[in-house]
Amino acid sequence: MSHTAHHTAEAVALAAAALKGTDVSYPLFSLHALQMRPSPGVEWVDCPARLFLQERAGAWIVALCGTTSRLFHTSTYDQYSFKLDEQEFVDRFELLAYFQNQRQQILALLDQTGAIKLGQHGELETVTPELGQALSLDQMQRAVSGVIDIHSWAGEHQAHALTDTSLVIHTDGKYTGSPINALATCLWFLVYPLGVYSSGGYGKPDFVVGDVLLVRDTLLR
Repeated sequence: MSHTAHHTAEAVALAAAALKGTDVSYPLFSLHALQMRPSPGVEWVDCPARLFLQERAGAWIVALCGTTSRLFHTSTYDQYSFKLDEQEFVDRFELLAYFQNQRQQILALLDQTGAIKLGQHGELETVTPELGQALSLDQMQRAVSGVIDIHSWAGEHQAHALTDTSLVIHTDGKYTGSPINALATCLWFLVYPLGVYSSGGYGKPDFVVGDVLLVRDTLLR
């Protein structure tokens, strides 16, 4: 089989897997917190809740079927531009590059202080423990703007570079109207891929909202 034929066959196989909702090897970035438009001069509109950018060659836009909870590839938004808060991206390729860069920065910054704040608008901020070797309860509550809940990745075989870390989130964030945190939700999908783990209910994908902390477990004492 020629290289071209093999590449084509592989593309077809990957496409079929994605359409069946069984391809979970590619990280997903939720687009729910973003806005989109088909061309310059057109008004920005909110992205559909079940729309994702899949990290793969071609920067696929995929959607989650509300009936079957399966992912499928859609070309409807291939020519769209996107906006996260006030930052605009000319196309899905530029947006994917941004997400990839932010994720790399998250892991790099985590090694500096052991804690990093993932802002709901895509901003990153290192957090220095107030207690020297640990984060204080008050410090964590300030970071997420409320009562905290701690989710550990411990024991999850797909935790990747997130092993020995935890997410510190607002306990009631989903009930206070906080926007989806695209970066934190991407980390969530790395560990709990759609199609393998259950969704958030009613055919909707689970997600992380508001400002959150990604923390080394050694700082949670």
